[in-house]
Amino acid sequence: MVAKDSAEQRLLVDRDFVEALKAHLRSNPKDHDALVALGLFMLSRGEAAKALECFNRVSRDDPKYPGIWRFKAKAFEALGDKAAAEQCRLRGADPRS
Repeated sequence: MVAKDSAEQRLLVDRDFVEALKAHLRSNPKDHDALVALGLFMLSRGEAAKALECFNRVSRDDPKYPGIWRFKAKAFEALGDKAAAEQCRLRGADPRS
């Protein structure tokens, strides 16, 4: 019973975390740190397409945001798009990017 309560508690905390980030982003839609945090959370939960949406918003506004191309590569890998993942890794490695 303790494990079930613990799992339910984690789900509540996760839901609260996501809702807080989404609420913040409604009033601060260009907060790249919040978008990346939400994207990484979604990626960790197996929601790579949603994560990629967050990462794309950041890379459109600030293509030099630290680590954004690596994060996008991880999302593409999770979606099974190895070619796009490799393009992101290459873009991130390019010092002009």
